[in-house]
Amino acid sequence: MEDLLQMAPSLNVSELVHQTACLRPVSSDGLPVIGKVPGWNNLYLGTGAGRKGILWSTGMSYGLKDIILGNPGEVPGLAFLDPIRFVTA
Repeated sequence: MEDLLQMAPSLNVSELVHQTACLRPVSSDGLPVIGKVPGWNNLYLGTGAGRKGILWSTGMSYGLKDIILGNPGEVPGLAFLDPIRFVTA
């Protein structure tokens, strides 16, 4: 903090008006959620990677692209990450 105040001394007398946390969404089973949301024609999810989201984002986006376009994937084997796993009867 001291280094920051040396670069921007006006922060020393500033007032905090809003604060937020860096949210890292994680699913209840700890696995990412990638796929079409059941019951919706045009809603897809690519979330839930938690702290590894920035690392996995490229692969998740390629997989999601293939799911949306209905193409066999550049990222195979994503069925176990489908949001349908959270649907209960």
